[in-house]
Amino acid sequence: MPSAIDFIMALTPDWASNLFGWWFFMGCLLSGIAMTALLVSQLRNRYRLETYLTTHHMWDVGKIMFAFCIFWAYQFWAQYLVIWYGNLPEETGWVFLRFENPWRPIAFAVFSLVFVIPFLGLLNKTTKTTPFWLSLFSLIVMSGIWLERHILVMPSLNPDSVWIGVPEVGVTLGFLGVFGWAVQGFLSKYPVVKVADVLNGDGGHGH
Repeated sequence: MPSAIDFIMALTPDWASNLFGWWFFMGCLLSGIAMTALLVSQLRNRYRLETYLTTHHMWDVGKIMFAFCIFWAYQFWAQYLVIWYGNLPEETGWVFLRFENPWRPIAFAVFSLVFVIPFLGLLNKTTKTTPFWLSLFSLIVMSGIWLERHILVMPSLNPDSVWIGVPEVGVTLGFLGVFGWAVQGFLSKYPVVKVADVLNGDGGHGH
């Protein structure tokens, strides 16, 4: 992760931000939480794990995702506020490039997908305890983080045109395929739940 932060900031050598590393890390953590929520929602039904993955577990992971969406927005605002208030050309240029056309629609899409939509949608308990809604908001958050990573890199390389093509989509699908292959391989070799839970039927506390 430190190398990723350095590589992104190195694309604009004149720009630096002390909070960028924390913000980048928060995006990675949030996408991991969203993927966990997605897997919990999908594997619960597929492997009939309702006894072990209850709605209370889904509620907990939904609340964590909700909280970190807010924290992501907080870190974005904390970083933006310092740059805007300082009004230094070497700092504001990096931000202005991403908030002006042709990148402006993607920037607002990122903010909406990572913060606005999850914040409004996950306020109630129903969306955090229903597999369909929890999966949907998990996918929304991960899509927003994917666009965020794209807008961190591409404007520094090609600021005049928006480009999302085969390389970006192909790499994403490739990593998703490797991740799915690893998860499926693990589930095919090891039990989904502890053997003691299955034998005792009481959470593994029996004799």
